[in-house]
Amino acid sequence: MEERRSLMTARQSRLGYAAVGLSIAGNVILFIVKYWVGLSVDSVAMQADAWHTLSDTLTSLIVLAGFWMAARPPDREHPFGHGRAESIGALIIGTLLAVVAFSFLQDSLMRLFTGDTVDYSQLSILVFLATVFVKEAMAQVSMYAGRQRDSEVLIADGWHHRSDALTSLFIVIGAWAGGAYGWIDGALGIVVSLFIFYAAGSILRDVVTSLLGERPRHEMQQRIMAAITQTAPEASDIHHMHLHRYGDHREMTLHIRLPDDMPLRDAHAIAHRVEQMLHERFDIAATVHVDPLSGGHM
Repeated sequence: MEERRSLMTARQSRLGYAAVGLSIAGNVILFIVKYWVGLSVDSVAMQADAWHTLSDTLTSLIVLAGFWMAARPPDREHPFGHGRAESIGALIIGTLLAVVAFSFLQDSLMRLFTGDTVDYSQLSILVFLATVFVKEAMAQVSMYAGRQRDSEVLIADGWHHRSDALTSLFIVIGAWAGGAYGWIDGALGIVVSLFIFYAAGSILRDVVTSLLGERPRHEMQQRIMAAITQTAPEASDIHHMHLHRYGDHREMTLHIRLPDDMPLRDAHAIAHRVEQMLHERFDIAATVHVDPLSGGHM
């Protein structure tokens, strides 16, 4: 069992690194092409979107550093391991994105107020249209790797790619309408900035939730409760279920009720059996607290 879990972890790790490597290479190429096109037509929206793409590269490097740190084994100062290095990396990503969004919001508002128009070339439109499909493909790869690895950072990176695809789509639409509406570039720059703000807020919200500790999703709670009932029919009223993530390592605390007259040795054996089952079936290191059946919630 342990050997199989180790092989699976190694495969998931390789998949995560491959997804990050693909993101870095793809984003560098896209940034160079998009920024060159944005400069050639003097479009602040296209330049903002290009820098958004480059920021994806920076975030991927931070994810890579988080993977390396999270893989370090537990030590005396960090008994739960270094898994939350991924969460710290995501926190940095969200903050950097918010700074980038604010900067380009200022530039877009200035362009909107000055009323400068942009003459989009056919090449610029085709480049950004192609970007929509490329970034969505990168989003799919990152999200798939994130689900396989159970990595919130990779899934967040996938949503970052998707937000880039959506902003590129808005720019293409705006480019086609730019001849009729001179203010469209500044307005689309604002839209791009707001999408970056949204991506930053989503990442920060998820990271903070993970760092503070969270209640497992309803579906996961139901699966765990059913497994506990099957493993320990004597247990009832499963409650106070809290989940703590440390990268790919997960700790859980929960309470179960057992009959008041049950010997301490038997209660301990049941709690241990439940903890062992949660480790084997869900890869969760659990701590089970036993409450008396007749007592109130502790």
